[in-house]
Amino acid sequence: MLYFVYLRRPSGDSDLRRDPFWEFGSFGQTGCHRTNLMHPTSSPLTIGDRLVFLQGGSSEIRVVGLTPPIAVKRGQKPLNVTWDRAYRPLPYAMAPVLMDNSGYTDFPAVARILENTNRTTNCAKVASRLRSRSSPVNWDLQEQLLKWFSQDSLPTISHYLEAIDMVESKWVQNGLAAGWASPQERALRFAEASGVYSDFIESDEQALPTARIGATRNSCELADPQRKKLRTRCR
Repeated sequence: MLYFVYLRRPSGDSDLRRDPFWEFGSFGQTGCHRTNLMHPTSSPLTIGDRLVFLQGGSSEIRVVGLTPPIAVKRGQKPLNVTWDRAYRPLPYAMAPVLMDNSGYTDFPAVARILENTNRTTNCAKVASRLRSRSSPVNWDLQEQLLKWFSQDSLPTISHYLEAIDMVESKWVQNGLAAGWASPQERALRFAEASGVYSDFIESDEQALPTARIGATRNSCELADPQRKKLRTRCR
């Protein structure tokens, strides 16, 4: 089954929006959607399902990723799902449009979602329906999504910021300048959320991290006491 995951927009230029951790094939470490789709005990997700990641933008909502089949790690809070870490989503700028405020969509079956929704814009209607949704994608829309993402040679991100906004946006440029997208920074952020610290080859900034399993959730605090974060919001 396919399930939508509606990702919020950054709340400001200093909001680094950590999750999903694409480099680690992981979503849920920050407690995102913990009251609905990612609820630790009542989530409908099972092994083999796939997540459809939606990213809101300016007057549009784009489909930035369709994950490989997931594994679901239950018995912990928050719920965490993982997939093949080699997977990368689409850049936001090249991702198909689920819906924009003019009525354009790359997936006509999404129109059913807007029916009888009392909001002023198309994007607001879709967000109202999908932000907390925990039921599977309708079959007709699922088929359209699978067909679109079955195309060969789809573009992929070079860093996680590209999946959230246009490269030329102030938010992306601020994030690049601040070093948010560096492998070392992403590994540290992942450690903060998961307790799994990843080693990097310092001479190769493009090297993929190798997870060191068994670290405690205090490992990030030990590495840098100033970086301890509370799970109070989805980032």
